[in-house]
Amino acid sequence: MKLTPQQKRDYLACRGVKCPFCESDNLISVKTEWNEPLEIVTRCDACQSQWIDVMTLTDVVDYDE
Repeated sequence: MKLTPQQKRDYLACRGVKCPFCESDNLISVKTEWNEPLEIVTRCDACQSQWIDVMTLTDVVDYDE
């Protein structure tokens, strides 16, 4: 199943917490590729769709214990 441009925009707007196909929040990360950019294969447990989330480093903050 292919993502439409609107589905991509909606998925990014919700920060990746809902399936871009059925809008379920029952998502499972199934595989991670430790490349740059970081790629995470994600699956929706509700509709069984799969896609790749592409992550990039956007900021760094001090760690205060």
